[in-house]
Amino acid sequence: TTSTTVFLSHKRNNLKYTYVIFPGNNGKLVEKCLLTRPLWESVDKSQSNYVNLLWTPLSYQINFSRVESICQYVNHIEAHSELSNKMKLFSNLLRHCEFYKMNLFSFFPMTIIFQFSHTNFDEQLESFKRLYTEINNLISTKPHQHDYPSYISYFKVLLSKRAGSEQKLQFPLTSYTGKNIWLIKPINLNRGRCIKIHNKLDDIINDLNELKEKKLLTDDKNKKISRCEFVLVQKYIEKPLLYKNRKFDIRIWVLFTDQ
Repeated sequence: TTSTTVFLSHKRNNLKYTYVIFPGNNGKLVEKCLLTRPLWESVDKSQSNYVNLLWTPLSYQINFSRVESICQYVNHIEAHSELSNKMKLFSNLLRHCEFYKMNLFSFFPMTIIFQFSHTNFDEQLESFKRLYTEINNLISTKPHQHDYPSYISYFKVLLSKRAGSEQKLQFPLTSYTGKNIWLIKPINLNRGRCIKIHNKLDDIINDLNELKEKKLLTDDKNKKISRCEFVLVQKYIEKPLLYKNRKFDIRIWVLFTDQ
């Protein structure tokens, strides 16, 4: 949420704050609250660039360069994709940990970015095969979680398009309970759409090669959803924190002021 001083508009000689609310993102709840406030008035969506409050599910509908000059409240943070985009979140965390000499994978699931048009795709794939096989060998000989060593060695997996030397990384024990499960996650979709979960290497490789060939994400009816250039292959958390035996999200609402 970005906040500045409220701009006042005049209509019928009364002081009014104006707003536009687009469908989605709990917009009906926000409008219900505003309807109880006589100083707030809904205007046509064509005036969205000039209202005091713009509520929209998509940040690209916001002209952030004008927010401060017209004194407008909006419900998105500029450049929020640096956190909300799966690939950017991973890359930013990786840079942060490299700078502070931290091990990202001690608290974050093992993640590999695949770019289908990049020349290193085949090398990435071979690196992932070695990683998967090494983990498989480990869990087949030590099937109980408490028998695992504190690290799993793997060979030259290319992280964020940068080649790293052979290294030993510490992985969270929540990622391994005697299984070898991985997720294939498109970077540009939400609500779990088009995520695939596999525990067999052949299934993972087949999915990646199919996506590389089609470069399209489709629904169950084979209807196009989005183009696909990047995917994340990420270790599944086999022992997640549950609430009443269900996974859950923690959503925090924050109001930024100009103070």
